[in-house]
Amino acid sequence: MDCPGCAGSLEKQVNKIESIRFSEANWLKQELKIVLVKDSTLNESELEKSSMMQAKTQMVPVVLGYGITSGISIMARSVYVHKSYSNRNIVNSGMNDLYLLSKFRLFRKNTSKYTFGVAPFIASNVPIGSTEVSDRTWNPEMGLNISFRPRFFSMDLSTSFTFIDVA
Repeated sequence: MDCPGCAGSLEKQVNKIESIRFSEANWLKQELKIVLVKDSTLNESELEKSSMMQAKTQMVPVVLGYGITSGISIMARSVYVHKSYSNRNIVNSGMNDLYLLSKFRLFRKNTSKYTFGVAPFIASNVPIGSTEVSDRTWNPEMGLNISFRPRFFSMDLSTSFTFIDVA
């Protein structure tokens, strides 16, 4: 995996070079491993040309929320992603992973001058998206939303802890 959320795009681009049989990128170690086809050579400019491209990404979110009770709500979100690359005829598109969230009202105070609320939540990615745009990980998280809404504006603070790459 080359970077969180990139869905192996660096490897896909490098693997298109004729003299490369296989490549593997490691984001944490900041390295790219390349296996060449037998009896072939790799010109450094070929590698630079394949990795020096610009990507254009268009996303359309789809969100559905439902209040089960006045204190419990659920939300499902997915995103349709369309990526195209500048110097290649490559297009990656499809639905990204499903994101599910449940929020629970812990405290809420409504007055004529302000509204204040505290709500913990649990959430997770569900890796069912297209392999071209998905990072294929669960990544559950838990957190806390704090909202303060005086009459004409609002302030929201959200903090969470994410468990990375839970299988």
